[in-house]
Amino acid sequence: MSLTALFKVELSFPRKLLAGAVAGGIGAAIANPTDVLKVRMQAAAGVAPYRNTWHGFTTILSTEGTAGLYRVLLLDLCLDLFTLTTFIVGSSGHYSEGLYSICSHVSLLTL
Repeated sequence: MSLTALFKVELSFPRKLLAGAVAGGIGAAIANPTDVLKVRMQAAAGVAPYRNTWHGFTTILSTEGTAGLYRVLLLDLCLDLFTLTTFIVGSSGHYSEGLYSICSHVSLLTL
């Protein structure tokens, strides 16, 4: 598939919603353990609960299990699904159309 054909594909509104939901879900699932650790390290007043990031992950895993790292995943999923779905639906058509028009009108000879 050529680059110009890639930009000419138009997704329906439900497919754009699904793409945004999947992107938000994947991002939230990957980032949630680091967010949990970051919040715990920042919330500790004065005394650091962990020596470093690796110590924090291993301590949480050994004391609370995997569920400890994914404690607020449902909340993150709801927030990320909403924001990324809104962003992808609202901007995907505008960005791809604008990029395609710029790429199709600018040649390497004029640069």
